[in-house]
Amino acid sequence: MLFRNLNLVDCVSPGVREGKAVRIEGERIAEVIDDHEGLSADNVIDLGGAFVTPGLIDAHVHLITPFVPVVTPGVIASLGRQVRRNLRTVLYDGVTTVRDVAGFPRRIQGARRAVNEGRVPGPRIVCANSYITCPGGTPEWIPYLRGPAKWIAGGQAVERVEGPEETAAAVRSMVELGADWVKTCHSDRGLCYGKGDPPTLSDESYEAFFAEAERLGKPVAFHQMWLSAFRKGLEYRPKTFDHTPMDGPLTDQDVSSFIEAGTTLIPTLDVYRDVFEFDRIAQDLEERGEEFLEPVPYRLVSEFLDKYRRNAFTRREIEKEWIQDESIPREGFPVAVENVRKIWQSGGAIGCGTDSGGAPFGFFGFFHRELQNLVDVGMSPFEALRRATVVNAGILGMEHDIGTIEAGKYADMVVVEGNPLEDISRMGRIRAVIKGGAVAYSREPLY
Repeated sequence: MLFRNLNLVDCVSPGVREGKAVRIEGERIAEVIDDHEGLSADNVIDLGGAFVTPGLIDAHVHLITPFVPVVTPGVIASLGRQVRRNLRTVLYDGVTTVRDVAGFPRRIQGARRAVNEGRVPGPRIVCANSYITCPGGTPEWIPYLRGPAKWIAGGQAVERVEGPEETAAAVRSMVELGADWVKTCHSDRGLCYGKGDPPTLSDESYEAFFAEAERLGKPVAFHQMWLSAFRKGLEYRPKTFDHTPMDGPLTDQDVSSFIEAGTTLIPTLDVYRDVFEFDRIAQDLEERGEEFLEPVPYRLVSEFLDKYRRNAFTRREIEKEWIQDESIPREGFPVAVENVRKIWQSGGAIGCGTDSGGAPFGFFGFFHRELQNLVDVGMSPFEALRRATVVNAGILGMEHDIGTIEAGKYADMVVVEGNPLEDISRMGRIRAVIKGGAVAYSREPLY
């Protein structure tokens, strides 16, 4: 297969390589060459001067998400269909590889097999299986399943452990179930109305977690959204810091220690907005909700959003349910932006992830918004795009296979309207997605 007459944004050199062609053999790129009329192949696709980037990589998602505030029989019945819809929505958004950092283990492994075997469209999946924390710890709103509910769901989204031995055993269990990464967190402040602050793992349990992860050769994703958590994470030097502190500014010493630790920040700035920008969320639901949500989740999410917009939660609902206090991310978002900016300006490593599926309104299909957030903190469009390609590929240890458009790598490409290096929002105007040499999505026929 040959794609010709394209303007290439390969994420290697900081500019557009005009008049190029990409020859594909099987799943991989055979060569990138100058375009001319004499080029031939069994299947030639003329892209008409379109701009082409590498397939995007989302370093923080939750694919096995039903998008519901409460679990009902209808939700359980629609979970498999919603997961398939999540997979498809991600791929059609130009994201050809993801790192899933909390999900029901059997579900996420089943989704990975289904994608790899070509039974459902979706991105390549690198995963951590269940999130590991203590009883009552963040994310405290995710229930611990028992009996038939656990079997139907495919395990626990959050594995809750007590003490060093249980912690190490949970790490081993996740790896035995196919995890490529393992994930834990530190969060000593609550996000929900009327629930107080959650407990955290003990220092002895953290030490057991990191020691077992190192013994098994698995990198660690560390959830942190508060200054105290950022500083706790620095004691253990995880591979990634996921999210960004929002309760106060990072000090120069914080940033210096972060850089010295050699970790990478995955800011996930857009998920903060997914909790409080209700007009944007309502517009997304109105324009595309039936595209990315099954009927039952669509109805429940719409009803939940309506209550948020009207501030109509009853005292009993606040006491009984886990309802996030939208004022916390609303007030914390500008602080988080400044903290990302400080790390960036100081030379710290930053990747790109959306946390789609990680909040009640954290819908898939809007990856370009996180790219825009990175531009807003001071990156050029080229540097923002590199976070979502080259840098993320390195984080995943897949830099030899994905992240750029070069000979020998998987033929993962995104065809977009206009030049994204002039306007990063162009990454939200996708014409086609090629994954592993095959056209996975095309808005109109490619000739």
